[in-house]
This record gives sequence, structure tokens and C-alpha cells, in this order.
Amino acid sequence: MAEHSPFKRARPTDPKGMLEWDIEQERTKIQQMEANYRKELEKLRKDHQRGVEEIEKKHKLEKGQHEAEKQTLEKDKNNAIEQEKKQLT
Repeated sequence: MAEHSPFKRARPTDPKGMLEWDIEQERTKIQQMEANYRKELEKLRKDHQRGVEEIEKKHKLEKGQHEAEKQTLEKDKNNAIEQEKKQLT
């Protein structure tokens, strides 16, 4: 398996050792690429989640404003109807 030491081994001179060393180097390189990919993917996921949360917050605020405006309009309409009733009687 891969040794995770901070020091790289010197490349052996025998063919089998050279091949094993090359394989180990490729394995390490791939593991580093996978780690970087996972890190980037997690960053994208967090950025996306943050964007979704911001959009949801904005939507909730706008919905609240629309509801408040709707209630105000209904109240004004009811007041106008009451005024018309008073004028007719």
C-alpha cells in the first residue's frame, strides 16, 4: 500500500523496483487528484447551498411583503365598501 511519509523514496534501479515505484507514484498522484476533486466538489456544494438559502430568504421576504400589501388592499376595499354603505343609507 501507499506510504504516506513526507520523504519520497529514491527510484530503484532494478526493473521490478522501478515499475513498483512508478505505480506508487501514479497511485499517489491519483489520490491527490481525487482529494482535490472532492474538496472542489464540497466547495461547489456549499456555494450552491448558500445560493439556495439566499434565494429562499429573498422569496420569503417578498412573499411577506406581498401578503402585507394584499391585506392592506383588502382592508382599504372593506373600508371603501363601508363608506359607500354609509353614504347610501
